[in-house]
Amino acid sequence: MAKVKSGIVGFSFDKFPNSSIADEESKAKAKKDKEKGSKCISHLILRSTVNYGGTQIDNLKFNYLLKGVPIAVYVMRNVLASDLENIVFIGSPETRRIFEMVRECFFGSTRGKNVDFIDEDNELSLYNTIKRGYAALRENGPIYFQAGDLPLLTDINQIIYDEDIEKYDLILDLNSKERIFINEHNEVADEFEFFKRNYY
Repeated sequence: MAKVKSGIVGFSFDKFPNSSIADEESKAKAKKDKEKGSKCISHLILRSTVNYGGTQIDNLKFNYLLKGVPIAVYVMRNVLASDLENIVFIGSPETRRIFEMVRECFFGSTRGKNVDFIDEDNELSLYNTIKRGYAALRENGPIYFQAGDLPLLTDINQIIYDEDIEKYDLILDLNSKERIFINEHNEVADEFEFFKRNYY
């Protein structure tokens, strides 16, 4: 079966000028959800610089702790455990420090792989993240891209091995409520939904 050999993991994210603007944007989204009668009120974590006890902190969701460990660690670990051979992580200086610790702690999982970290630049966008990662890989074949906020995506191999790789230029593996939360009669069953969210 065909395999994607190279991957980009984007820990780079748009940044608001300050935390007040980011907070207002999050509140506006939640208010809109409520007014529409949405089943779930969005809790957006928008990036900005936050003053915490006199220290400027990059409020970046990838660096939030999950069970005392940065979310980025789970993502990096899962990607490193895959059969990808060339991996570029791209993100902030804080995320680079997390990457260096992961590489030191899980050195065995990087053996036989080309693994690198690229610092994001001032042009923060998904397009620029993919473009910079692609240039760093110097790869002409298919590329796996993953956003850095998917700590529960553990089996990367089920995605990078795909017979469609040789037939198509772009493959999007999309989740939907209808595929995840179904009962034995193949019907959508809301009681199975453990993460409440809005579906589009």
